[in-house]
Amino acid sequence: MADPITVEPTNTGPAIQITNAGAGASKFSGSDSRSFNYFTPKGRTASVYEDVTVDVQPDPTRYLLQGWLYAFADGVAGFSETWTKLQSSDWHEFRDPNEQWHRTIYIRQANTVRQIQQTLAMAKSQEVYVTWDKSWVKCVETHISAAMHAEYGLGMHVFVPAQRDAMTNMINNAICVNGMDKLRFSQDLALYNLALSEQRATCWRVIP
Repeated sequence: MADPITVEPTNTGPAIQITNAGAGASKFSGSDSRSFNYFTPKGRTASVYEDVTVDVQPDPTRYLLQGWLYAFADGVAGFSETWTKLQSSDWHEFRDPNEQWHRTIYIRQANTVRQIQQTLAMAKSQEVYVTWDKSWVKCVETHISAAMHAEYGLGMHVFVPAQRDAMTNMINNAICVNGMDKLRFSQDLALYNLALSEQRATCWRVIP
């Protein structure tokens, strides 16, 4: 039996050239510097908020030298300052005073959920709702519960669309936080109303 013939694969592509221009190069522009090259931190060292927020969104005026990488159907590329009547000499100077970012938001929201659940459970176990005056029950059902719709509208239809048009990621992040707070409050009011409806007869069904 004849031995099988081995055919060497033919590489028709261009030869791969390895350079140190990519990420991970041991030497690059500013590699010996012990200071920040692209933004000035608020304190002696950058906070985590600054590290994960500042300059995350590219901008042709800062480092995106080739211009925007995409455009909309009307020809507007990336983000346009014509989208807002507000003016700024440098949109990138804005920082959220509360320095909210993903981790701090999740922690705060989780604490809020636990606090609300514990408060409602305690009120139910102590039969607090039974002691309420009827006039106060009606006030809560007709006014406080209705506020959740306004909060939801602000969060979903004002802040959420507005964050897309923000000029920088720092502004975008702050608007998102406000939007999530509005939606969170709306949900809290809904849960509160459900807890009340289980304890007292609701009147919102018959009030226009």
